[in-house]
Amino acid sequence: ANVVTANAVATGGGGSDTSAGTGGTGGTADASSSGTGFIVTANVTATGGRGGSTLGTDPVTGGAGGSASGSAIADGSGLAVVNIAIVGGAGGNGSGAGEYGGMGASLTNAGTAQVLSDATAAANLIQVGGNGGNGSAGASGGMGGTSTLSAALATGAAPNLTLNQAAIGGNGGDSGTAGIYAGRGGAATSTLTLNDAVTNELEVNLGAAGGNGGGGIGTARNGATGTATLVLSATNLVSGSTLATGGDGGSVDSTGVGHGADGGVATASTSVSSSGTDPDTGAVFAVASAQGGSGGSGEGDGFSGGTGGSASATSRGTSDFGLDVLVGAESIGGNGGSGNDGADGGAGAAVVQNDAVSGYSADGVLILGQVADGGWGGDSTGGAAGAGGSATSILDFDANAEAELS
Repeated sequence: ANVVTANAVATGGGGSDTSAGTGGTGGTADASSSGTGFIVTANVTATGGRGGSTLGTDPVTGGAGGSASGSAIADGSGLAVVNIAIVGGAGGNGSGAGEYGGMGASLTNAGTAQVLSDATAAANLIQVGGNGGNGSAGASGGMGGTSTLSAALATGAAPNLTLNQAAIGGNGGDSGTAGIYAGRGGAATSTLTLNDAVTNELEVNLGAAGGNGGGGIGTARNGATGTATLVLSATNLVSGSTLATGGDGGSVDSTGVGHGADGGVATASTSVSSSGTDPDTGAVFAVASAQGGSGGSGEGDGFSGGTGGSASATSRGTSDFGLDVLVGAESIGGNGGSGNDGADGGAGAAVVQNDAVSGYSADGVLILGQVADGGWGGDSTGGAAGAGGSATSILDFDANAEAELS
């Protein structure tokens, strides 16, 4: 067939609920698909089963979420596209003093996407950690699953190739009891080092988003970190980007009192180089963007919304043979959480961009740009409003010194 679409879906079964002990573990899920033709799309979705939950208020630990994995190959002489979504199972709800909600499934390099084409191809991979289960009647919230991508899981061979990899952490579970901790969000890490010697036009994009911290009536937890790091080299036209976001801090419900939790830290780093020699067909683009998580909302007199998470983005692009180079970096501080019923608003995060971009182009054009945006202060009803975060952007670039280093 000239046009082929191959879809595969797998969903793990839920763990059994219980009135005593521990809920059942969610079932695993694995899906794979492949297709060959002129225009080919291969889609895969795999979702782990949720953990078993409490049937009442007796002491029960929520079951853990099930793991998930998947793979897909598309071989299309005219166009090849792969789309993969891997989602860890959520933890079950827990109850009773000393117990906790189940942990969301953590995932590491759980999917592979491969594309082959004589013309254009794109491989897209998203991996999501499972959410933590909620806790009630004295139980803590469960931890969100981490999500880690640390290899070239989206790969391909085509003259024009796009590769996208994103890691997303699971959210922490809420706590329904005053003074009892909610669950932590899961950290997200997306890291890739790639040296491509054959692709004519290559674009690689990495994303990482930390999970939100749990909240509820109990003690809210901070948002998780998001970290994206890309080191990319190619032989002609090449574009690389990273996008990192910290998870939002947990919020306190209107029926409770307490501080909102802080937003998670975001860190993005991009380095792109090309050995291409023809400025009419080649160029280098390197972009990094980081945004800190927002603080959670606080509740009640004497408390406050959480502080916005910090952000740091750095980017570098180089060409030793005269290609034009464009480099950009943007850091956005997280917003402060709101304060309700007398609580103060949280402070927005301050951001400093100090020589966050750099680059080199032998006989070509070099354009550098960096942006710093402070986080907004949180609103307040009955308390003091939160202060906005300061923003500082300093770029002091010496082309002669850079040439000596390159």
